[in-house]
Amino acid sequence: ERAGFVPRPPEPEKDPKPGFRGGKALLIFFLCNAVPFSAIMYYLREQREKRTEMAMLVLPKAPEEVAAEVLRVIRTAAVCFLLQ
Repeated sequence: ERAGFVPRPPEPEKDPKPGFRGGKALLIFFLCNAVPFSAIMYYLREQREKRTEMAMLVLPKAPEEVAAEVLRVIRTAAVCFLLQ
């Protein structure tokens, strides 16, 4: 007070500006949303490929096995009961 120094008054808080907030916020958004989503999609695609591969291994290879499978399906299908 002797030298004429008076404490500076507090500055009013500034409101955040609408719009683009910068690259850091965009990076955080992608890390929280896009990366887990793409990981889930990759996992599901891999599982679908494994299921398809397993289904192809189960298919009958010999003609007798194919005929036995057809008879089994015909006997268990509800519509085929009427045809027999």
